[in-house]
Amino acid sequence: MKKLDFFGKIINGGFRFRNGEEEKWLQVFSGNLKEGDDVKFSIEKTSVENYEVLSQRRYYRGVPVRILGFEFGYSADEMHQVLAKNFLSYEKESKQKRKRVFIRSTAHGKITTKEFSEFLEKVWELGKSMNVKIPTPKEIEKNPKILEELYPQIFKKKGKEMSVDEMRSALKF
Repeated sequence: MKKLDFFGKIINGGFRFRNGEEEKWLQVFSGNLKEGDDVKFSIEKTSVENYEVLSQRRYYRGVPVRILGFEFGYSADEMHQVLAKNFLSYEKESKQKRKRVFIRSTAHGKITTKEFSEFLEKVWELGKSMNVKIPTPKEIEKNPKILEELYPQIFKKKGKEMSVDEMRSALKF
């Protein structure tokens, strides 16, 4: 089983999951662990910044990348590369006066919440300019069915509708 991160906060001497994390925890472990399985559980002090960037990345990979990839005919990885090249690239000159283009990483710890938010704004603007509706996290929170209403070919299971929990799990919210 791969390493999974869940976020929470210490309140009144006890651990409380952050929004939606408890559902994800229960979903993952109820389906993957059985009586007698050995597990490793560790707690690491982190910042709100780390949690927010991770949430942004989950949303980014689960919604805009999938929608734009579908619309343009790219895989999720290909679409991410296109978006990163267009919105996270910068040019730098070496000591030998050679100019090179570099692409900022969206990996955990490599980009701040503010920088990721600015990146997402550019991705939403791209979608808008191409007449592609990309629901924001707030819109999804307000109407969990919006994704399957707009893009049933991406966000509907074959033969049946996805439940809200299945949708969140699929998007890794």
